[in-house]
Amino acid sequence: MSQSPFTPEQIAQLDQPLDPKRVKHRQGGGGMQLSYLKGHDAIDTANKIFGYGNWGYDLLGVELQNVLGEDGGIIGGYYAARVKLTVAGCVPVTEEGVCPVQEGRNPRARIDAHDMARKGAITDALKRALRCYGDQFGNSLYDNELVDGQPRETVRNNNNNRNGNPNAANGAAPSGLSRPSNPNTANTAGEMRPTRMTPVQPQLAAPAPARPAAPANSETATEQQRQAILKMAARRDIDKAGLEGRLQELYGCGLEGLSRNDASHFIKIFQDQAA
Repeated sequence: MSQSPFTPEQIAQLDQPLDPKRVKHRQGGGGMQLSYLKGHDAIDTANKIFGYGNWGYDLLGVELQNVLGEDGGIIGGYYAARVKLTVAGCVPVTEEGVCPVQEGRNPRARIDAHDMARKGAITDALKRALRCYGDQFGNSLYDNELVDGQPRETVRNNNNNRNGNPNAANGAAPSGLSRPSNPNTANTAGEMRPTRMTPVQPQLAAPAPARPAAPANSETATEQQRQAILKMAARRDIDKAGLEGRLQELYGCGLEGLSRNDASHFIKIFQDQAA
């Protein structure tokens, strides 16, 4: 038996259960709530466990794929990326990832959308490769018997104790913690999502959700939406002037003049880029 390349301390870290606080959620198709780890979280964890300079990845390829409708017309697109992960002393791991393109309303917005989708596909592939090293990289999120890395019954009982709801013990998953029967069927930038595709086939990816058209009498963005945008911008070191400039380029108005639809679209772009 070959000796493990990891120290006992590293193995102990890898064997730890996934901390539910690290798990993020988003709405998926059919009203499902999907669980995932953010890209920066997976990278930080790799640096912590493997050590700086003891791991890395090579980009083997990334390409844009079109999604065709029943009439043969293009109804969306996504980027597919392939990376090779190498950890010191370990066999390299090759994985693929995808990310849909969220088209904008003008050329600059479309350029940004393609840039975000391309990076998102690479991050997705990297996270799928890191998943081979266990629960610290979200492998348990693919287990339908678990919720955020914990047994469903444990989560259900914890919710019952916290909420004082004895009726929740009827076998149904707690509200907000339902998981799809197949977590590989949905995708946003950097999530642990699509199945491996060799070769990548356009029909295997769902079309990118269309940005809702804003009606003429569309209401302005809520204060909650504006605050969410400001917080996301701050986390990316984007100052108020830079944020206002980006909004002007994309929607022709500043934060105060943003409609609810445009605010939702911009928040979605931020979320996909961060994942």
